[in-house]
Amino acid sequence: MSSTSPPRYILGAGLGPYANKQPSAIQHFGPNVGDKVKELVAQSTAEAREAGFEIISHNVNPGEPEASVQKFTALLKERDWAGVIVGFGLRGQKEHTVLCERLLNVCRVVVPKAVIMLTNGPDELYTAIKRNFPDGSE
Repeated sequence: MSSTSPPRYILGAGLGPYANKQPSAIQHFGPNVGDKVKELVAQSTAEAREAGFEIISHNVNPGEPEASVQKFTALLKERDWAGVIVGFGLRGQKEHTVLCERLLNVCRVVVPKAVIMLTNGPDELYTAIKRNFPDGSE
């Protein structure tokens, strides 16, 4: 990417620090799940940045779904998003299905041209971007 090209913005919705309360995340990442998730997201975000994508993270709190959806909606209205990533912690947990559907439907209404991407973990943000933007373009 040339230094004059603006970044393509990706909104990433995941559990972030709320993964600490998810038994499956603790089982997969260990007792320091929050730190591990933060580290993996940072690494994948850096890879995306090098390729010209700027990932803005939104931590979705399953314990406060209304507030999380409202904040997510407000973020979607802030800029022109090339895509939205929904993390596995939200889409892969049965108890978060309704919340995940709400987030996806908000995307469909607010940013209909944005590419919707799904990941299998916090280390796969850039993998999802490469899969959906194979030539680095929209």
